[in-house]
Formats: sequence, structure tokens, C-alpha cells
Amino acid sequence: MKLWIFGSVQYWRPSWMSKQGLRFLWQKLTRGFSDDETWALDNTIAKFTLPRLKLLREIEFGHPGCYTQEQWWTMVDTMIYAMEAVIKDGQGKLYEDCHDPEDYQKIDRKTQEGLSLFGRNFRGLWW
Repeated sequence: MKLWIFGSVQYWRPSWMSKQGLRFLWQKLTRGFSDDETWALDNTIAKFTLPRLKLLREIEFGHPGCYTQEQWWTMVDTMIYAMEAVIKDGQGKLYEDCHDPEDYQKIDRKTQEGLSLFGRNFRGLWW
């Protein structure tokens, strides 16, 4: 929200009412997404994917034939961790609890592992 002052009258105007906000709204209405979603596309994709992965994990129905059920759900949990890490990184909160360089490396390794699993098993994300 932005505060606009005209004379002695003050009022709040939502940010979507700006020229850019209206353009983004028009883009969402006409093509389903706006240009601002591509600014940090990794974050946009993670925000879309995370709740769906969590639901897949909650349903726990089936798994790809090349994995046992335990292996599959461990991999899905790692994918969920990675999507959460991408979102936290976009908010600048990923490393706020790190005090040791090894902590950074652990987070990065596990995040990259989850993203790699997501890519390698993309066609197995079904139930």
C-alpha cells in the first residue's frame, strides 16, 4: 500500500492500482501469469510446487516401480526440503540460523540434492 497525499486529504492506494500493477493484473487475466513472476522464476516454481508435493506426500499412494515405497517417500521429503529452501532463500531467510561454514554447505548440498531428485523423477510425481 502506498500513501498518497493531495492537499489535506490522505488516502491509501493499493500497489496493484499503479500503472505497473494494472499491467501485471491484465497479464494475469489474459495469459495466466504476469511478468513479475519471471523475476525470480525459481521462487515462483517452488511456491507452486511445494503445496502439491506436500499433498502428494500426505496421500502416500503408490510410487515409481524402480524404488521401494520407503525410498520414494524419502526422496519426496528431500524434494520438499529443497522447495522450502528455495522459498526461504528468496525471502533472505535460508542462512539465518547458520553460524558455521559447514552449515551453509550442508544446506546447499541437501537443497541441490532435492532439486536434482525433482528433475530426475519429474515423471514419477503422480498418484
